[in-house]
Amino acid sequence: MTKTLEREATRADCFLCGGRSKKVRYASATFSVRECLECGLAFSDLLPSQQSIRELYQDEYFEAWRLADESSLPVLRRMKHATFNRYFDRLERLMPDVRPPAKVLDVGCAAGFLLEVAKERGYEPYGIELSRLAATMAEEHAGQGRVFCGRLEDVDWPPETFDIVFLCDLLEHLPDPLSALAIVRRLTKPGGVLFAVTPDIGSPSARILGKYWNNLREEHLIYLDGKTAGPLLRRAGFELRAIEAATKVVNVKYVADQLAVYRRPVLTPLLRLIGYLPTWVQTRNFRLPSGDMTLVATRGGD
Repeated sequence: MTKTLEREATRADCFLCGGRSKKVRYASATFSVRECLECGLAFSDLLPSQQSIRELYQDEYFEAWRLADESSLPVLRRMKHATFNRYFDRLERLMPDVRPPAKVLDVGCAAGFLLEVAKERGYEPYGIELSRLAATMAEEHAGQGRVFCGRLEDVDWPPETFDIVFLCDLLEHLPDPLSALAIVRRLTKPGGVLFAVTPDIGSPSARILGKYWNNLREEHLIYLDGKTAGPLLRRAGFELRAIEAATKVVNVKYVADQLAVYRRPVLTPLLRLIGYLPTWVQTRNFRLPSGDMTLVATRGGD
């Protein structure tokens, strides 16, 4: 991350259950992760200002993706497509009634690789993205007028527009996830599907790596697990249907680029050595348990 979030306030109480009893689970120089002793939700004590959030998620945020380097895009596209095709495969197995040409919304769609996959599979893709660079790229994949560049709170699409809403690597970034999910619910058709991917603070990698877990980041404001995901979604009007560990498709070069931005002891210096490997080795895709989980839910009735 190239910018630091400006602290507007410190979160003291659990926003899920209102509990005030908590313990510090992880601490860093700029924030701490606290665990509610009443419901188990883990959350950052950092509440950033809206201005710093807008500034953070601009073009520089995608530095680790190397979007500006056109020569790297085919490798990145192939990798991202492999992950997103797995998501759609999983969704279609769990929800056999969800089929093209259903309308798909990707909130935080980045450069639009999921939208590209959705379109290839016959879905009607739409996206929301803060970064102008990424939103422009996403619109090239989705089609003119199908990507809103701005905040979720500012979209003006009619209620009950979308059959499927994806929140991939987004929930953890939301300072007020219940309000954001309320907007998502409004945009989702009755019985529509929510597919989310978010860090699992109960995952083996989180337990083993502790404070060195790759998902402990200043911009990650909430940390769900198998016990807290369901209650959060229910409060927002969704019913959790399935939860499982997420597996993403990556390559060594992508992992090294990520760790050059999100530095970790030992791993970051070690992965600098990949420059000595043949290109085909650096860019060969493989499946990696990511320390995340996938959540599949349906919109409940009013």
